[in-house]
Amino acid sequence: MVALGDYLGFLMTEIARARLTSDLASIELAKVYSENELLKNLTVPRVRLSKIDLNVPLVVESLKVEQTTDFNVLAGRDNVTELNRILTATCFKYFDVRFTKEESKNITARIQLGMDAISHTKDYQEGRNSFEQFTEETFIYAVNMRSLRKLPDFNTHFDQAMNDIRRQYLLQFDAIIQPGPSRLGAMMVNPETAAIRASHPPQSVFVLNLSLTEEGIELITIQDSEGNTKKVLAIE
Repeated sequence: MVALGDYLGFLMTEIARARLTSDLASIELAKVYSENELLKNLTVPRVRLSKIDLNVPLVVESLKVEQTTDFNVLAGRDNVTELNRILTATCFKYFDVRFTKEESKNITARIQLGMDAISHTKDYQEGRNSFEQFTEETFIYAVNMRSLRKLPDFNTHFDQAMNDIRRQYLLQFDAIIQPGPSRLGAMMVNPETAAIRASHPPQSVFVLNLSLTEEGIELITIQDSEGNTKKVLAIE
């Protein structure tokens, strides 16, 4: 499976590479022509791709839908403080443990780093998944900080505590984050002809009819009104 845009870009890149291979061959032929008395007055062969028609069969495997969302509020002080409160209260509830000021400061710093990282995310589901993973990692961090695994009743309460903190964290997440509007992020397609024929009915296959026309570019030097020069790419 590959994104449709990536696949079409690959096809066009391969065609450009084919032109490069052809031009390099023409250069080698030009050397031969220049050194041969019978050939040097003839035109050196060069292939020009005036038009390429492609019929590309594809099957759509999935559509990636994104919801652009602003996560910056997660990194705000109020949210970080609340997440710290939930964590410390949960540890006290299940393990009768109170964190020192220094330990609480370290937990806050870790939460802040996690929220700062997630705030750069743009897609709602990706951000929510990262937040869930962060919840578990932060709880384990607190457990290891105080060596809570050594407590005699640790195994009895661990799963309950994990589920409780996950529930509270996600309630906090849903209270302050709203998913943005949906948009199509990528169309994932299968371009493998053999696989398409073997496992997909004809009605599920669509064909892209592409007509590609070659345009060359050249590096030219231009001069501005003050006499300064610079090189730019221009279409032939």
